[in-house]
Amino acid sequence: HNASLADIFQCWNGRFFESISLKDIGLVVQLGHQPSEHCSAPSAAPRSFVVLHTNGFHPVNLQFCQCNCLETAGTWVQQLLRYELYPATLDDPTTCCTFCALETFHLLTLQSKLMTYDYYITLTKLTDCVGIGQRYDRLKSFLHMVREWRHLQLLKRAGRGHDSEGVNATRPGKLCTRFPACPQPGVNLPENWD
Repeated sequence: HNASLADIFQCWNGRFFESISLKDIGLVVQLGHQPSEHCSAPSAAPRSFVVLHTNGFHPVNLQFCQCNCLETAGTWVQQLLRYELYPATLDDPTTCCTFCALETFHLLTLQSKLMTYDYYITLTKLTDCVGIGQRYDRLKSFLHMVREWRHLQLLKRAGRGHDSEGVNATRPGKLCTRFPACPQPGVNLPENWD
């Protein structure tokens, strides 16, 4: 789904090819329904809605479902998450990041120690390397999304979603991974080793 939101198009303007977004040509993406279904009461997202993807920043036109099937469509945040878009905030989001971009960033930070700012600047350069086009100041939002994404990955890998008491019952230290080389009596060290 969301890869189509992040496609980069170029249009001939009479003298040269210039980049154009799907928002510029009028594409509106309806969330909360199957692609072939029509929403009877759509609610438009803010005009400045921006999606961060692995190939840069993309302005998009989104419509959220507000019709009778709201129970199945869910909140704005749930509709974005089902479309694999991670919102920067729970209250009236205007920025989101694709799951693919967050996963790519997470792997790059683990493997090559890439700094968050450097990845953000790379996305900026991929969008407009010269710096003469529209500028997007979404660094604070991106930092917030990355921090939440990393925490959710920790919770997922620790299996905290399956806890009968829920994620909120996670005690300090429960998300840590034991280092296999550290001596642990009864595991990799005899019980009465000293």
